[in-house]
Amino acid sequence: MADGVEASEKSQLGWRMPMYAVLAAVLVFLPQLMSSNTDLLYLFVIVPGFFLIGIIALIYAAIRKKPPIALMVATFWAVSVLLFDYNFQIRTFTRWFLWSDRYKNRVLAQPASVNGELKHIEWDGWGWGGQDFTVFLVFDPADSLSGPAKSLQSGKLHGIPCEVSSVRKMDSHWYMVFFDQYVDQSSWDSCK
Repeated sequence: MADGVEASEKSQLGWRMPMYAVLAAVLVFLPQLMSSNTDLLYLFVIVPGFFLIGIIALIYAAIRKKPPIALMVATFWAVSVLLFDYNFQIRTFTRWFLWSDRYKNRVLAQPASVNGELKHIEWDGWGWGGQDFTVFLVFDPADSLSGPAKSLQSGKLHGIPCEVSSVRKMDSHWYMVFFDQYVDQSSWDSCK
């Protein structure tokens, strides 16, 4: 009877450890997933610290011949790489899913533009060393940006003062607009 209970516990532990690794990776990368303005201490001390702990755990698992620990570390690293590589997409989806009404209300509360510019707010941004990029959330009541979003059109678009490198549709009438990435255009008015 004791052998059956012990085997069952080992089986559960085999499934739990990778799940713990996924949870740990999400917790480690949560600050980066929630904000594009991640602290340098976080990026250069905390994240590498977790990877160093992972290396130590792998060495321990190899010496002690404990495959569940090695599986847990490998899972942590794999999930961490995915979270790091798809940071912008995950952050965008999460923010839009959870708080789109809040962002929509902020944009719609703006007065109508007299020069035909579309209503907008700063949606996201990143950069370092003078190469700052800003992404704007734009409300387009006529959905004139749906064509450029589908065709991946770039350049000068009606209602937007700067040249656009990319437009992505978020919802009906709602778009993310990326300005030309080779010019520091960190504000909507920088092209006027």
